[in-house]
Amino acid sequence: MTDVHRSKLSNQDSVFKDKEDPICSIPLTPNEDEVDMYALYAEIDKIRNEFQENFTTKHPWYPILEELVRTEEQYFNDIDSIVENYIPDFESMQSKFPDVISPETPNIIFINLQAIRDFHKRFYRSLKPILSQESLIRVGKLFQDEADNFKIYSEYCSNHSNSVELLVKLTKNGEVNASLRLVQNKLKHPLNLSTYLLKPVQRVLKYKLLLESMIKHAKQDSDEKALLQSAAERMDSITKEINELKAMSENKQMLEEVHVGLDLTPVLVCLFVCLF
Repeated sequence: MTDVHRSKLSNQDSVFKDKEDPICSIPLTPNEDEVDMYALYAEIDKIRNEFQENFTTKHPWYPILEELVRTEEQYFNDIDSIVENYIPDFESMQSKFPDVISPETPNIIFINLQAIRDFHKRFYRSLKPILSQESLIRVGKLFQDEADNFKIYSEYCSNHSNSVELLVKLTKNGEVNASLRLVQNKLKHPLNLSTYLLKPVQRVLKYKLLLESMIKHAKQDSDEKALLQSAAERMDSITKEINELKAMSENKQMLEEVHVGLDLTPVLVCLFVCLF
């Protein structure tokens, strides 16, 4: 190595020695501001954890209220999609297949589903804000105020079996079945129409069960528990009335079928005598 090269290397070493290494200059321990931020984050986590523990302890009924609101929204969306899509489809098929679809067909199949949809549109609007208000008193009061309006289900449940019977008969027609399939695919419904028509029958019976679940978690001897119990009793009375009317309707239908069978008996006897 020449003297010139040694001189250049020496000069470069002196340059690097004069400069501070940026990596090595980072302090190994946090400064005061960083320590304060760490303490702040730790305090925030502590408060969050305490809040979640207290919330769970104070409101064990909240998940039930969440389920009520969530399933009510889904239920409304389901019946709304039926009213807005399947009913117009039947009205359209009436002009295409007049020998199969009569003017009364939509009324027999959907009964008063449109009125039920309109009621739940208003009911859900009143129910949804209660989720953020976290008030069982408001839940109980809402069901007490609206209890009589649930009687609208009596007509639907009483005629549901006739609806299903007619729908099964109609879907045996290839053109009708194809049209209903198109609507189902458009809505991306995983299940057919008859399954969705069963939802109102199932839903009206579920309210009492949800209210009873909330009662179990309500404070003893409180206004909220008293209101919930009163609301549950009202819903229980209404569901019993619905079931009684449904049973009467089914018994009436069965008697009519038996009556038709009895009326045919003389004819069958005459045929038997003539043949033998």
